[in-house]
Amino acid sequence: MEKNKIAFVGIYITLILYLSSCIQTERTYDIIGLPSKSEIWGSLKIALPFILVGLIISYLSFWKKRSNSELSSSTQNVGCFGMILIFIGGIFVMPLWAWIEYFFISAVKISLVFILIGILVFALYSKIKDK
Repeated sequence: MEKNKIAFVGIYITLILYLSSCIQTERTYDIIGLPSKSEIWGSLKIALPFILVGLIISYLSFWKKRSNSELSSSTQNVGCFGMILIFIGGIFVMPLWAWIEYFFISAVKISLVFILIGILVFALYSKIKDK
């Protein structure tokens, strides 16, 4: 009886996950397309300096181990500028994010299919074994 409950709950959860993944929304790669290697490399050449300079500025201004009393408003402003540079670098890396999103969504869909197959095999096996 316990195995039937586990199988039922597993099938129910898998059905919910599968139906939620079937909802059609626009993904980043649907909007901007999957970029080529040269487009990704060009965006990385622009983005990496922004990200590195932003990290260095942010680290030197307020991520270094200091007490809060040592942070002046000008130091916080410089650190905020570093965070803005990191954000700008993240926007320039958008073509790479599109590929990462595409890979992640494909992997999730494939894993959901394997989970569904495993739960169905487990349910059938438990039904056959009970008879």
